[in-house]
Amino acid sequence: MPPVSAAFILTPYTVVYFLSFVICAIAGTAAWRRRKTDAGYWLSWLMAAASLWCFFGMLEVSATATDVKVLLSKFEYIGGLSVPVFFVIFALAYTGQQRWITRRNVSLAFIIPVLTLILTASNEAHSLIWTSFEPGPAGSNLIYYIHGPWFWFSNIGYTSLCVLAGSLLVVRFAFNANKDFQPRTALVVIGAIVPWVMGFLYVFDINPLPAFDLTRVAFSFSGLLFLFAILRWRLLDIMPVAYNVVLDAIPDGMLIIDKHNRIVDFNRAAVMMIETSQPISLGQRLESLTSEASWFAAVTENISTPAGLCLKTPTGRHLEAGITDLGGENGSNGNRVIFLKDITERKAAEQALTRSEELYRSLFENMLNGFSHCRIILEDDLPVDFVYLNVNRTFTELTGLKNVIGKRVTEVIPGIHQTNPELLEIYGRVAATGIPEVFETYLPGLDMWFDISVYSPETGYFVAVFDVVTERKRFETQLKKAASDWETTFDSITDAIAIIDADHRIVRANRSLAAISGVSGDSLVGRHCYEIIHGTDKPLPGCPHMCTLTECRQATAEFPEPALGRHVEISTSPLLGSGGNSIGSVHIIKYITERKKIETALQESESRLRSLYNNMAEGVALHHLIFDDSGHPVNYRIIDANLQFERILGIDREAILGKTATEAYGVQEAPYLSEYAGVALSGQPARLETYFPPLDRYFDISIAPWGQQGFATIFTDATERQRAWEAKSRLATIVEFSADAMIGRDLAGRITSWNKAAERIFGYSEEEMLGHTSELLLPYGDITSIDNVLEQIRRSGQSVSFETLRNHKDGTVIDVAVTISPVNDTAGKVIGFSSIARDITESKKAAARIKRALEEKELLLKEIHHRVKNNMQVISSLLKMQSRFVSDEPTRQMLRESEERIKSMSLVYNKLYESADLAHINIRDYAQELVHNLSHAYAMSPGIVRISTEITEAAFDLDTAVPIGLIINELVTNSLKYAFPDGRRGEIIVSLKLENGRYSLSVKDNGIGLPEGFDARGGRSLGLRLVTALAEHPLGGKMTVKRDAGTEFSFVFEQGGPNNG
Repeated sequence: MPPVSAAFILTPYTVVYFLSFVICAIAGTAAWRRRKTDAGYWLSWLMAAASLWCFFGMLEVSATATDVKVLLSKFEYIGGLSVPVFFVIFALAYTGQQRWITRRNVSLAFIIPVLTLILTASNEAHSLIWTSFEPGPAGSNLIYYIHGPWFWFSNIGYTSLCVLAGSLLVVRFAFNANKDFQPRTALVVIGAIVPWVMGFLYVFDINPLPAFDLTRVAFSFSGLLFLFAILRWRLLDIMPVAYNVVLDAIPDGMLIIDKHNRIVDFNRAAVMMIETSQPISLGQRLESLTSEASWFAAVTENISTPAGLCLKTPTGRHLEAGITDLGGENGSNGNRVIFLKDITERKAAEQALTRSEELYRSLFENMLNGFSHCRIILEDDLPVDFVYLNVNRTFTELTGLKNVIGKRVTEVIPGIHQTNPELLEIYGRVAATGIPEVFETYLPGLDMWFDISVYSPETGYFVAVFDVVTERKRFETQLKKAASDWETTFDSITDAIAIIDADHRIVRANRSLAAISGVSGDSLVGRHCYEIIHGTDKPLPGCPHMCTLTECRQATAEFPEPALGRHVEISTSPLLGSGGNSIGSVHIIKYITERKKIETALQESESRLRSLYNNMAEGVALHHLIFDDSGHPVNYRIIDANLQFERILGIDREAILGKTATEAYGVQEAPYLSEYAGVALSGQPARLETYFPPLDRYFDISIAPWGQQGFATIFTDATERQRAWEAKSRLATIVEFSADAMIGRDLAGRITSWNKAAERIFGYSEEEMLGHTSELLLPYGDITSIDNVLEQIRRSGQSVSFETLRNHKDGTVIDVAVTISPVNDTAGKVIGFSSIARDITESKKAAARIKRALEEKELLLKEIHHRVKNNMQVISSLLKMQSRFVSDEPTRQMLRESEERIKSMSLVYNKLYESADLAHINIRDYAQELVHNLSHAYAMSPGIVRISTEITEAAFDLDTAVPIGLIINELVTNSLKYAFPDGRRGEIIVSLKLENGRYSLSVKDNGIGLPEGFDARGGRSLGLRLVTALAEHPLGGKMTVKRDAGTEFSFVFEQGGPNNG
């Protein structure tokens, strides 16, 4: 680039551009003063760019050298290219489209202008902006620019596009704006169009002043219009609002329809509320919206109804719809507006309010504070009494006062006039003035301190909410005494304050710090704070001063300070330097020893309450209801339980927390669901006494509402009480309806109870005997002294039974069996006597008759047994005599066996005849004698065959003893005959034992055994067939044969037949 030579002259064009520059600068300054509005801010930038354009244009027309003109022309492009972009941004701000004015969009808009400036600066290399230039009219000091292709693209195309876009925004806005704003908007449109008209005249060489660019001059005209609008109509102070902007800004949905139900306009809120997949379009019929939004049909069906409608969309949104006619100048034109108001939050608030009311109701019933609603009673305008209108359950629990509703306080707490006259005065004042008061008072009648908050819901009435603070007052009294002692010693101590620098050195300290440290104020300065306060040689961990220095914020920490002998709370606040960093801190040291004591006491109190909760006698559990899809309760979940819950139910509380009732108790249906749900949903407490089969226990359950859809159960195990009551009821029934006379006596022997049987047995009614002794019942001359008997029982504590005689009311004497027992209290002390008397007159007579009859029958039975035994001996003798005349040995053997069988049966009757018991026989004596007789009958020497018996001691009746005897007879006879041939030695063992409730009979020998193929169950042997038959019937047993080392026959039969005596 050649060197530039600067030379300027004053021309008429210079003056015109200078005036244009001044006007644009003034308009820009006016706009800048209103830069708080977006339109004012961007208009100031627009006019600043125009001023810059005019300024360099003024210099360019004044320069005489062509190279200077070209250089200044390049600087003109800075303002000239920025003006159209700033105009579009100003139009967006002016028309309320600020959402488009973002850093990204502004940067994009300046891409082409910046690129054009770069090409302008380097035009000599490519000639894209201008290709050449020529001198202007003679004497004008102007030049013609022959423009290149990029100039037409950027300066004409892009610039025109920006001006057109901004103008259209303003023109469209002008049509939609309020008519009051249209004149000033018209000025904006004119101010935008005029410069670009002049620019077209210059570019296309139809300018009345050749080579002179009137665009800059036109901007001075625009600046005048903007300045007039700013100063006259407050263009940037009162911004017009477009109809569409207003319509879209309305939060309520709006649909405007004509008389044919066609949509003529709508806003964005309506589209969002109706929620159709297809966009709503102008001219669309209203009914077409219901194809997707069926819930909207309520609006179309009630289009002629101006009343409000409540709608609910599928997404759960609640809408309130209203329809209003739009009247024209001559009345209604048929157009209507449908307003849609989103009331979802209001509905939610209403539901929340309902839940809140339920919660507060539950709170009233279950609140920890006592509550009473009362009416004041006045005499001569002075409060003299009040009546309880309503109280909550906690009122009764805290005060112990019951059934107070409807009663006067003077009835409930006698003497309250004298002990607490200020109470009536305060309640009366609040009920009259409506001004709430809070106070504490002591009621001697209840020996309690109360913290009372009282307010008046209406004149003449008051509500008192209170808590019993007796324990707290006692504690406060102790604390006050301790505080008084402390204040007496340290009455001049206040908070200690010190300023500490970054090196932990004290810069300044107050007297309190000097007093507590024992160091004078001057001596404290320069000392380390941790040395004075903590008595250490370095900062403590958690030092708040360190936190304040590093994080530049307030900090607080608590320390037990042995050096000071107490707890302190140290708060630090930063001291900021010029750079905003912390250069030190202000220390405030507070003694918190007393607060720590209170916190410790509160923690101990809370620990005691928690211990009480976990160790209280009642089980407590908290539950939440579980609902099905239709909203019906189907189960409940166990949220929490105390330790007594586990002790009473025997269920691990940790294992069931969070589980449903069916899971926890192992049942199909949740226990007592209807009762529990009734309390949780109604908020009304209830009580339940029930038997729970899975645990086989009775429970006394109190049910209270808890939280939202929850309930609490407080229960005790009533099993022992219930069963004691049942036992008592059974006992009372037994006593009342017993056939025996049951008589109760006190220690003096006076009758205290007399049942129905006593009336029947003795003839005296209960009224006649209560309070009397037994003298009426004692026969004349009776030597049994009832007093002596009662004294004996009282001393020994043992029951006494005896039979005696007693008088009947009709004079007859009856036999009675009497049992007298002591009645003891819980300590075991005798407090009375219980007598049971049974009339045994008839039983004694019957016993005498039976005794005589038995004696006669025993004599007769003995005679019969004797005769049967004699007859069997005769039969045995006949068989023996007959055998002597029989030569056939088998026949003789059969007769001999029959003889032995009859002897065994005869032996039974002989034993019965000799026994005192005529029905049973001693089986051991019988079996031993039977075996002995058989040994003698077969002339067996004990040295050859030894017979031993192992018979248990037992008594059998005839039906059992006879079959046993016959079996032993047959089996021992067979062993003697066949088991030991040719003088063989051996042993026969007969045993009868009782094992596991059954009898086992065994006959065993160690002889030669049974032959091969021999049928042990009888075969042709009559004896063995007889044994088998007797074993199976009548004994009902089974025979077993063993052939090892001889022969053993064994039988097992039930004990039912024998009588083990």
